Amino acid sequence: MLVRAPAELVVCHSCEAVHRRTPVAHGAASCVVCGATLYRGGRRATVEAILGLTLTAVIGFGIAIAEPLVVLDASGRRIDVSLWDAATVASGRGYAVVAIVLGVTLVAAPMVELALLLWVLVPLAARVHPPGFSAVMQVLRQLRPWRMIEVFLLGVAIAIVKLAGMAKVTPAWGVFGIAVMTVALASIGALDRATLWRRHDEVVA
Repeated sequence: MLVRAPAELVVCHSCEAVHRRTPVAHGAASCVVCGATLYRGGRRATVEAILGLTLTAVIGFGIAIAEPLVVLDASGRRIDVSLWDAATVASGRGYAVVAIVLGVTLVAAPMVELALLLWVLVPLAARVHPPGFSAVMQVLRQLRPWRMIEVFLLGVAIAIVKLAGMAKVTPAWGVFGIAVMTVALASIGALDRATLWRRHDEVVA
């Protein structure tokens, strides 16, 4: 059930508790009942800005999937290491659980998150009601802890430094794609997603 509130009030979209909006210079305001983020301080984002960041993340993700992350050159032997290799190598060595976790956190979770963001952002940017908006927003909130691409990027950087003494390691376009996606998703996470709810309310009004 969608609860509407006057402009000076904020409704928690997790538990529907009603709060009075107060200025927040930095950080975010949280629900006093369930702890969910209500809105963030600073300048409000626009739906179009969030859509632009999401499209940037999609491009970065496509590059990360299609291109190798690093190129290893050891004793004249060239090896391309891709994002898929991170999961398949673990599976080939008998670590099926590790391979599944890597596949979910590195590929499935970001892919689903980006798809759901586009599902709601494209219609909202066109001022059309997105089907299942409330359910999708709930799923997006639940997905965020499962996306570990930022940690993976840090791990790749550490691996490049450690392998540099044993082989020639050259970062490839895949690392660039992951970096772009990481920055774009981090920027989206720092924005006030209440903007989407406000646009939704305008559309269905």
